[in-house]
Amino acid sequence: MYSLRVAQIKPKLDLDDPLRQPRLLAAAFVLYGLVATVFLAINMPPFQNPDEPNHFLRAAQLADGGLVGTRFSTTGGNGLPLLTAGGLADPAIMMALAPFNALPFHFDRRARQRTGNRASIGPASV
Repeated sequence: MYSLRVAQIKPKLDLDDPLRQPRLLAAAFVLYGLVATVFLAINMPPFQNPDEPNHFLRAAQLADGGLVGTRFSTTGGNGLPLLTAGGLADPAIMMALAPFNALPFHFDRRARQRTGNRASIGPASV
């Protein structure tokens, strides 16, 4: 009595689509960003960059709801006033970052996981 017809929809490749090139560029940009992020995440050890502790503290400030940092004046190591920016950080986070202060610019050292909740700094394995 009744017959069921299923229409087959064939995708049409429209080479004249004006949005084709921007879409391809956007896809290439996303692909490049993913590959670069994975490469850097694998090849750059944790806290090896000189400003990584600052990024970690900023992330902690954002997690606590501090969206905007504040500017304040501090005294540098040479006794001259410095204008710095940031915010208050939990002292426990500062103590957790202390073992990593020896890592920047020392590519022969790596952060290692020890038993317990503390990190140890050791020589890099080849």
